Formats: sequence, C-alpha cells, structure tokens
Amino acid sequence: MDSGYVWRFDQNRLPWRLSLVRPEEVCSLRMGRSVTDAEVTLRRGDLCTCLMPIGPDGMTIESVNDGSPLLVSENEALYGRVTRVYQHPEAADPYALKLAAQQELSRLDAPLAQIRIDAVDVHTLTGESMDTLRPGSLCRFSAKEMGTEAEERIVQLDYPNLISTPERVKVTLANLPLTAAMAVNGGGRVR
Repeated sequence: MDSGYVWRFDQNRLPWRLSLVRPEEVCSLRMGRSVTDAEVTLRRGDLCTCLMPIGPDGMTIESVNDGSPLLVSENEALYGRVTRVYQHPEAADPYALKLAAQQELSRLDAPLAQIRIDAVDVHTLTGESMDTLRPGSLCRFSAKEMGTEAEERIVQLDYPNLISTPERVKVTLANLPLTAAMAVNGGGRVR
C-alpha cells in the first residue's frame, strides 16, 4: 500500500463493493467542533535512538562513520538514548551496512502513537468532505488544549450505539503506513 491507495467500502447496496482508490482530501477532527474526548498513547516498546550496526564477520561502520561504531538519531535528545545492536549478515561493505542501519534507525527512532477519539460525526450535518470519516483516510487531529496536533491514518471507526446515538463515533488514529490487512479489518499497528 506504499503507492498511496486506500480501500473504500460501499455497503449501501448489495452486493457490497470493495474498491482500491486514491485517497481524497484529508479529514479533520478538532476539539470543540467534533471531538468530545481524546486519549493519546505512546508505545515505546520498539523505540531505538542509537544503533550499533554489525555486519558479517564482525564488520562495523567505524571506517565510514567518523570513527564511531554507533548511529545516533536526532530524536535522542527527546526520548533519551535507547541503544540496540543491528545485525545485517548480507552487507557487502561498511557503507552498505551504514545505509541499511540508517533506514532501520529512521523506522525505530520515534515511538508508535495511537490516538483514541470520542467524536460526533458532523458530516451528516455539514456535508463537507473534510468531515467524512473513513478507515484508511488521513485525518488531521487538533487539540490545542492538550498540546496535540497530528495527521495520521484512521485505523478504526466504532459506532457504539447506532439506534439511540448514531452521530457518536469512536475514532482510532495511529502512525504506521496503512497495510491492506489493516484497511480490511479496521485495526492494527500503524506508523
């Protein structure tokens, strides 16, 4: 799903339709407009701000990294030093090992975030495309009262009671690239 496409569901008629389409406009959720409550959770389990790359036969990157065997992320000042060993047995030379380790470090140097939002689905009232909530869509969340602003994918929509309060929705945003499995089942780990 790295190509920028998302899954769209059409359950208005039978048979249901599942389509792979380009995403539309980014939707928006804001405190005081559509958000009634929000909870931000950071998961630091996979966090790493410093890598020690090791290649075949104990090869290191010291010769191509100014004499240091470590790669340090810019996020170290923010999250502290969390060091891990990165083994890459297929690296042909220290430069290839350093490039592979830099890619791995950029993937791990920020904690995974998940934002759970209690909101009102105002799209039925406004008709605006920025109020349309769909799994897989990018959503801009703004809660200045909490000091939080994010633009993440919607990974889950839950309507707790469609009979008495059809406008109430629980939205889960998270920060991993959307995969096809997440789009279909509406959840998962996202970066």
